[in-house]
Amino acid sequence: MRLPFPIASSLALLFLATPALAAQLDDFEGGANPNGWSFRVTTPDVVEAAGGNPDGWLHNALVDSFAPIVATGPAVPSAFTGDLRARGVTRIGVDAITLGASITAAGRDFTLLLRDTKGTPDPSDDDYAYALGGLVPQVGAGWSTYVFDVPSASTDAVPTGWEGGWAGDPENFRPGVTWSDVVTSVDVVEFWWLDPAFFALFQQWDVGIDNAFVETSGISTICSADVPNSTGSIGAIGAVGSVFVADNDVTLTASSMPPNVFGIFICGPEPSGLDLGFGTICVGGTIGRYDDPGQILSSGPRGAFSLQLDLASTPSTSGPVSIAAGESWSFQAWHRDAVPSGIPARFTNGIEISFR
Repeated sequence: MRLPFPIASSLALLFLATPALAAQLDDFEGGANPNGWSFRVTTPDVVEAAGGNPDGWLHNALVDSFAPIVATGPAVPSAFTGDLRARGVTRIGVDAITLGASITAAGRDFTLLLRDTKGTPDPSDDDYAYALGGLVPQVGAGWSTYVFDVPSASTDAVPTGWEGGWAGDPENFRPGVTWSDVVTSVDVVEFWWLDPAFFALFQQWDVGIDNAFVETSGISTICSADVPNSTGSIGAIGAVGSVFVADNDVTLTASSMPPNVFGIFICGPEPSGLDLGFGTICVGGTIGRYDDPGQILSSGPRGAFSLQLDLASTPSTSGPVSIAAGESWSFQAWHRDAVPSGIPARFTNGIEISFR
């Protein structure tokens, strides 16, 4: 059953967010780290409130390693991972900083690596693809921005500008493996302070990242909900479809929520940025609500839920309408919190999908 969401369209567009290119942006504001980015060393990572590019950032002051490697959480549903071809991923990027290196940071390449773990903890069966993005940030140089083109639609065995690798050969895919095998099954996204094919001595590093983003053809982030939930995170929304074509089904995903809480998806034909004090409505116009017929959407033990949308019958307070080619629609998720606080709702960030 699809019911109208009880928010008047007159609220829309009072605060209009500037569209970004990223389908997801992790800026670590308010302590949020929805994709579980970590340097994976014994010294704990810290989400700093100030000093980033700007404000919040992920910091580790003691990475004792041949190279700092920061990666998404291996079990976190994410716009950065999964089938990047189906998602239409075009670019992935990050801001990085090197505050200290006990020997030197000179002469190293900064790298984006996409890893297919085969769902096991054994690195010997991993396949990966990587691209170099220029020299790593140097000590004292401040923040550096790295943007990598990700040709997810390519069917080349190895796209131009990319390399393949595995445990037996860091510069070539194992026999029978191609770019398509990796890009359609990415379990972890990593940024390296080194070319993975190079050897380096162990040293101690003080490093950080900010503004990790993934850009998806047809999807843009329109605003953030701003207010963390009781887990300390701001919920994240994503969308998956073979292509974002009008009247084709699209699956919305919501993650980084408390476990076992009720939620819904809302949508509207316009973007918005209306601050309600307890969160921001990112969708505007005549706002519709999506329910899963016959069942309640629950975030379950992993704090995530998803729903396939029938785009030929999009809900609105004026009755069902079809999404036509060339239109853009905004989507967001609402969820209850695990800790009663008097706040009626928590919101994810919002995305806008442009349909072809």
